[in-house]
Order: sequence, then structure tokens, then C-alpha cells
Amino acid sequence: MSPEEARELYEIQTALPSARPKLTSTQKQEQQLLEQAKAKSLSRTQAAYKRSQRYLNRKFNRKLPAHIERANLVTSVDSVRVWQPSPVPPKVQTYFAARLETLLYIMCIIPTIASVFMSGAIFNTNVDAVPMKEDHIERCAYLFSKTQAPHDVDPKHYYNAINPRRPDRTSWISAMEDELLSITKCKVWEEYRGPLPTGATALNTTWVYKKKMINGNLDKYKARLCVQGCHQEKGVNFDQTYAPVVGTKADRMLMSLAASKEMYIRQMDVKTAFLNGDIDMPNIFLKIPNGVRLQDPSATHLLLKKSLYGLKQSPRIWNLCLSEFLISQGFESFRSDRCVWVKHSNTAKLHDHNTVYCSMYVDDLLIYGANLTQVHTLQDALRDQFEMSDLGSPAHYLGKTIRRTSDTGAIHLDLQHYTEDIIDTFKPHILQHQKTVEHARMATRYDGDTIFQRHLPMAAKAKLRVYHCSTTDPLLPESTSDANTDLHGTKELYQKIMGRLTFLQCQTRPDISFAVNALSRYKDKPCVSHWASLMWLLQYLHSNSAYGITYAKSTNNALDTTLIGYCDSDWAGDADTSKSTTGYIFKLAGGVVSYSSKRQRSVTRSATEAELFAAADAVQEALWIRKFLAEAGFPQKQSTLIFEDNQGCIAISENGINSNSRLRHVNLRMHFVEESVQAQQIRLHYIPTRRNIADLLTKNVSLPVQRELFKYLVSPSRV
Repeated sequence: MSPEEARELYEIQTALPSARPKLTSTQKQEQQLLEQAKAKSLSRTQAAYKRSQRYLNRKFNRKLPAHIERANLVTSVDSVRVWQPSPVPPKVQTYFAARLETLLYIMCIIPTIASVFMSGAIFNTNVDAVPMKEDHIERCAYLFSKTQAPHDVDPKHYYNAINPRRPDRTSWISAMEDELLSITKCKVWEEYRGPLPTGATALNTTWVYKKKMINGNLDKYKARLCVQGCHQEKGVNFDQTYAPVVGTKADRMLMSLAASKEMYIRQMDVKTAFLNGDIDMPNIFLKIPNGVRLQDPSATHLLLKKSLYGLKQSPRIWNLCLSEFLISQGFESFRSDRCVWVKHSNTAKLHDHNTVYCSMYVDDLLIYGANLTQVHTLQDALRDQFEMSDLGSPAHYLGKTIRRTSDTGAIHLDLQHYTEDIIDTFKPHILQHQKTVEHARMATRYDGDTIFQRHLPMAAKAKLRVYHCSTTDPLLPESTSDANTDLHGTKELYQKIMGRLTFLQCQTRPDISFAVNALSRYKDKPCVSHWASLMWLLQYLHSNSAYGITYAKSTNNALDTTLIGYCDSDWAGDADTSKSTTGYIFKLAGGVVSYSSKRQRSVTRSATEAELFAAADAVQEALWIRKFLAEAGFPQKQSTLIFEDNQGCIAISENGINSNSRLRHVNLRMHFVEESVQAQQIRLHYIPTRRNIADLLTKNVSLPVQRELFKYLVSPSRV
């Protein structure tokens, strides 16, 4: 029986079930083979369809457009059914069937892409002039968007932002309109027509979208047009790139001076800082960005006249631009910190009622002054020169929360929201640790969801060491009997937590400095003991997340601007290297302005030598702070007092080292400290260990010592 006769017989049987003729054995065998071929072909087609659909979901994260489904080209298996065995080999047949949908999809979007490019709607149209309701723009935004872009996810590119499926599409378009308006006002570029000069290349641009959040609340939508500076070449389109920012220590010292001298503080923000400086290199060209409307339709490129976000030299250009303006207003920059500026009203350059200070961190400015009129004068001058936002008294600055009491004028700095965000992010790991520890300790299952309270950053008897083990476990083992168990696969999580804790301790939490410094040494290979100490530290932060640094005015005005320091060392405290740990703290206006906890670079042979190394680091920091205060108009009239709990270190700093001493090999640090003491800049004074607050930065202390010294480091907000 031929294939045509078999197909005709099959149709008769399907149409007239009651009139089915009797088949011979040969006919039954042929019919069975035909059914098998049909089923096999159908399964191949269905498998090809599923593979194509998976490819589209992975590539475009969406199903096929509705008009393709309505055409019944690929969604209906019946349209491509094979009723008889195909003469094409099975592998080739499967190969072409698997790519059928992709081919049809490409054929459908080619007219759309062509229509968009031919009409110039992508590159030569401003955002406000884009005909968003036209069908080709809708389809283009739909086809080019890789994801559905949920409302809480920032767009990744231009077409994702204008996607009509986004609920916040209008907000992003408005943000782009504001950015293009600022670029037009600043006259950032000129339209360029013709071939580029020899050796010049055009840089690409991209839109960057970000929702600005303050304490977890949405503030505004921001869209930046950025140059892809990764394609710049040194000497061709950029040269120098260094741009300083104000240091954290300088900010804390200005806050302490503002609290002690009852200064007003005002915060200002430059809306488009990098668009104000003139470009420092000629012939920097850009390709036409998305959403930009050109006045000259024949223009092929844009020639930059001012800096733009993304250029390697933009931060430096803006810093020089703002510095030139402040110099024109009579300000001088500190030599100790180039981003702190002061305007004295007397030739002696001492602080008085009319002195004004200004600190700048890129486009965030803080203005200090006891005379509110002088502060407003500088604010008005800044608004006339740049497009500024007056934020009034600072409440949030560089991630920190600033609280000031209205009656006493005390200033409190903390990172409470940042700390709570850390706890909320890693709360599942903290609870898992608690369950594991309680199960091993009490032989019972702990199913609570409350984080334990801790009163110490680290356990008093905790000793961290480097262990080399091969036991694997996901996060923490069910049993804590083996404290040296290595945790493969958790290094990234450990490093992520340590990175956030490092920022926290550098800003407002000196009480966790030693714990963070000790735990950071094991970030490359954390073990169970390190994880246990890390979870302990997170529990401690959960217990006092609102703590921070407070500056207040005292009854004695002379003590408000007098610098006081503490230094200490833990001899051979590191169990792995036998190196000592240096810790020092400096206070101004009742609050900590500078602190450090760091392992020393070399091994010391005695406790006195370790204390001498710590004193050298503390003296170095004290000399810098004295220089800063002198430039601010608060020169230290007496030697800076540094409290030390080692009598041998104090004696050496005053009398030098005897030739028969065991410390005669310590030359550089000894002479540095001795010279500073003889110049009456520094004076070391003895203090008992139980009263030395720098002891908290060198070792794990007991709970009674922690409770006695803790209040001198951090305190809760009283606002």
C-alpha cells in the first residue's frame, strides 16, 4: 500500500467509524507504522516548540506577541504536523523545527525596527516629543525590554524606562526631561556635523536610573546621562583624574566645634554638579544619546564643551570649579584637609562670631557659622553661581543621621537606620545561628524568632585563630563541638557582612572597632568560631542600634576645644602572628573625633615596646588634629595630653633610651615621640588601665569594664 492510499484509508476511518472496512494483517502493520511515525513527528514538533519558548523566555523574558499567536503560526502544533514519515533525516528535522519560532519572531520584529530607525524616533527625538502612543514605539519598547521591570526595580537601560508596561514610566520620563533641561541650560555640548578629526573617537553614552531613598522612603526619581568613560584613553581624552573629598574625621571635628561654639549648620546640594566645569581636553565627541532631540538633523556627533557624568576627569573638573568660586568669595582651604574651607574676619585668623566654614563632599556642602547672616550670604552666592538645593539644617548627610537638641545645641551622629537594615538583611542567619547554639548547648530545639541581647561586641574569652580544615557545611553545623570547622561556600556572605560593618565602625561606632578589625583578618577563610563571633557582634548591634557619637557644650568653654587623647596596646594579642594591637582615641567637645584599632606591623619584644609603637601612632594623629584646629582658628595653647597606662613608655618619651636598655633598637618611633614631647606639643600622662578607654580598642574586655568605659565612647540619642 502506498502512502497516499494509507492516508485515504485513514481519513475514511476517521470520518465514518461505522463503515470501517476490515484490514488485512499487512494493512494493519502499515497503519501501525503510520501511527507511530505520526506520533513521533508530533512529539518532535512539540519538543521543538518548548525549546523555542524556553529560549524566548530566557532571552526576552516574555511570551510571543499576541499577533503571532493569533496568526496561529507557531502556537498551534496542527499547523506543522507531519502526517507521513519525512524524507529529511531526524537530526536535521529537529534542528530546523527548533529554530522555526525564532525565525518567525525575527521576521515579525524586522519591520518594527526598520520603521523606528527610518522615522528617527529613537535617536533624534527628545523624550518629551516621543510619540509614546504610536504603535511602533510601543512595540519597540516591548521588544527591546529584557524584563517586565517590576515597580521596585530600577530600569537597566533607556527602552526599559519607557516601557509602557512599567507603572512608573511617567516618573522616569519626567526625570529624563529634567536632566536634559539641565544639560541644555549649562550648554554642555555643541552639535557637530562632518567627519571626526584625525585620532578622535566618539564615546558612547548610557542612561543611569536610580531611586533616591532616605531612611527607606522614596525621595525622588533620578536619571543621569553618563558617558561610558571606560573607553577613554589617557593622553587622548583625559589626563589627571584626582579629586579629593572631605574626610570623616574632619567632618566630626567640625561637628564638635559647631556644638561647642553654638554654630548654625546649613546643608546644600548641587543639582548637576559635573555639568558646571569647562572641559579640560579638546575634541571629546559623543555619539547621539537616546532621547536627545537635535536642532540640526544632519548632525552626526556632539562636541563636549563642559564635563559630563561618567568622564574620568569630571570629579576633578568640578572640584577645581568649586574651589575657584570659594577663593573668589574670600575662603581659604585647610592644608590638613583640602576640602574644608574657612573665611576669617580678622588678620590673626582666629575664630570669632563672623567666621564661616564650608566642607564639600563632591556635590554635598555643609556650611558652619555662628553668624546666620554670614551663612546666608554664602548660600545666596552659591545659588547665584550654581543650581543649588537648600536643605536647611542637616538631618541626613552621607548616610549619617544628624540630630540636634534645641535647648542645649548638642549634636548626635548615628547610623541607626543603616544598622537596622544590616540586622534585617541578615536576620535569618542570626536566627539559624541561635538555633544551632541552643540545640548544641541545651539539647533542645530553639524555634524562636527573637534575636538575643548582647552587652559586649565580642565574648570576653573569645580567641580567634586561623584554622585549616576541610569539613564542609552550608552555614553553621548542627553541632558546635568542632570550633575549627571550615565553612566552604560562605566566604562571599562573610565578606559582605564585614564590608557593611566596616563602614559602620568607621563612621559612628568606635565601640565595635576592635571586633570588626579582628574579624576582618579571617574574611578569606572564615571558620565556625569566626562565624559565631560575627553573629555575636550582630546581636550586640541589635541591642543598641541607636547608639552613636554625641558632641555637647560643657560648662567650661576652654575645655570644649581642648584636645584629649588616650592610647593603649595589647602585647602579642594576635594568637596567629604574636603581633600587638594599637588603639587610640581623641575627644573634643565631649565626643570622639578620631579613633583607630589596628594590628601593628611588626612583632614587639616587650609590652613597653608595643606601647611605644602605639604612642607613636597616637602622637602622629594628635599632630594632625592640632594642625587642623589651628587652621580652624582654635590653636592649642598647651601640650596635647595623651593618657597612657605604661610607665616605661612615659619615661622613655621624657628621658630617652639608655644605651644599655633593651629598647635601644627602637630608634625611629622613639625619636619621633621624644621630639614631640620636647617640643611641648605632646605630653604623655599616666592613667590606670581600668580608666583608659582606649583599652576597649585593643582587646576583649569583661562586662564590668565595658559598662564603665562604654559611656565615654558612644551614647544613645537624646533628641
